[in-house]
Amino acid sequence: MKHLLVDFGASRVKAVIYDSGLNQVIDTFEQVSPSQKNHNCQPAYTVPISLYRQCLECAATTLLHRHRDTQRMYICSEMHGFCMDDDYVSWKDSRADVTAMDQTLFYQRTGMLLRSGLAYATLKTLNPSGKHIGTLISAVLDQVIGNDITLTASQGFVDKHTQEISQAIMSEFDNVSMVPLAKNHIGYFQHLPVYGGLGDLQAALLGADLGHTADMVLNLGTGSQVAVITQDLTTGDLRPYVNNTWIRVISHIPAGRALNAVAEIFVPKRFWRLWQDLSAEQVLAADSQQVDLNLFASAWQYTNNSGFIRLKENQSADQQVAAVARSWVQQYIHAMSVMGRQHRVRVSGGLAHKTPWLLTCLSALDNQRTFFISPSVTGEETLDGLARLAQQ
Repeated sequence: MKHLLVDFGASRVKAVIYDSGLNQVIDTFEQVSPSQKNHNCQPAYTVPISLYRQCLECAATTLLHRHRDTQRMYICSEMHGFCMDDDYVSWKDSRADVTAMDQTLFYQRTGMLLRSGLAYATLKTLNPSGKHIGTLISAVLDQVIGNDITLTASQGFVDKHTQEISQAIMSEFDNVSMVPLAKNHIGYFQHLPVYGGLGDLQAALLGADLGHTADMVLNLGTGSQVAVITQDLTTGDLRPYVNNTWIRVISHIPAGRALNAVAEIFVPKRFWRLWQDLSAEQVLAADSQQVDLNLFASAWQYTNNSGFIRLKENQSADQQVAAVARSWVQQYIHAMSVMGRQHRVRVSGGLAHKTPWLLTCLSALDNQRTFFISPSVTGEETLDGLARLAQQ
């Protein structure tokens, strides 16, 4: 059986035709995500929904024309943002001031740490009236039945106790309505029934086989997370996973977005060439305190004093990039120590595959764990996760 798998990532929109009988990809499509360009002025970050719709139509036209026997579509997307009127308001939007909000009560209801960029925080700041709020996925489908719990929870609207949209949270807004939750089938696009609707984090963790071959996953993309499955819904930053399970995450660890900002200092092509040419020995010898990648307000360890690069006299460019790399790796060593003693750690995501020295550095800095990167069926962990759903 053929399926169209689509990932609306923050950097790229990726789509493949996946044959579940053969367990292989037979056709692909990719283009730059509309999320790469802000159509507003900072600190706002909004993108017209029509651009995402055009992406999906282009992917579908390209792939379905060549594979007319495709039977279903499975989809995931970037998280934390929301759709309102004609715009997608991104997780990169930093208008919210969470210090003025009741963070303790929010955590008690949702299990999530409140930070700038969450839909709830941005909407509290915008204070809209009479609006209908959706996700990126619900906004681009022809017919919507509902959203998967993972996307709505990422916005900050799901009660962790009932696993339903929190009426207490919705009562904080003036006549604002939400797309309901769906348990399975989420809608239609063209002639295809659409399934999944996962957040890209959960899709990537499913693709990385969290809970089976992996006890912990480092998901390294535009943003990054460390995640484990948990049964304790009283501590940590929590998210619903699949099959009625929950994950504990450390999220918004600076990764691709922050590194791209740093790369502008060096000239991006040069930075990434130096990055890939580094040796593990160079990275391990560098000073992790020379760089702080918490550049953006939504970052895990952001403070008013964070976000810096201290250049040292007589340092070469590769030594400077090695310091950036060491600071980046050190974040995950710290995050894993906070999470616990899980042994089998799957390293996934785009940055994992473009960083040849990463596993050696992780193993040298934490020799109590086993780090591994597994072969991918589709070339992307998010799409691997959707392929797993299609196989079920």
